[in-house]
Amino acid sequence: MKIKCHHIGIEVKDLKKSVEFYESIFKFKTAACFILENERIVFLENKGVKIELIQSDSTITTPSTIHFSWEVEHLETMIETLSLHSLHPFEGPILLENGWKTVFYNGPDGEIIELIQSC
Repeated sequence: MKIKCHHIGIEVKDLKKSVEFYESIFKFKTAACFILENERIVFLENKGVKIELIQSDSTITTPSTIHFSWEVEHLETMIETLSLHSLHPFEGPILLENGWKTVFYNGPDGEIIELIQSC
């Protein structure tokens, strides 16, 4: 059985703020918006990668614990680009034993965004 990731879902406190974050910093584009029961949902896409941002009428009591990783070609260049948006890593860059380089950022709702450059 082949499994292919369709999207990553993230519950957010402020839908507008999260959409602006992923669109301005990571160049995602809004692909779809809708309301489902008590949730406002926006799907963002960038080169086949999809993120579902969900804002519920009920209050989120805990920050997000989601962690996702995107592979980049030039990690140092990406770190420099993100710093222009005042986004700085909370950990890394780290060189792993297998030759991969990785760095970790926090998204607007505490989600952990890992960027990785493989050998």
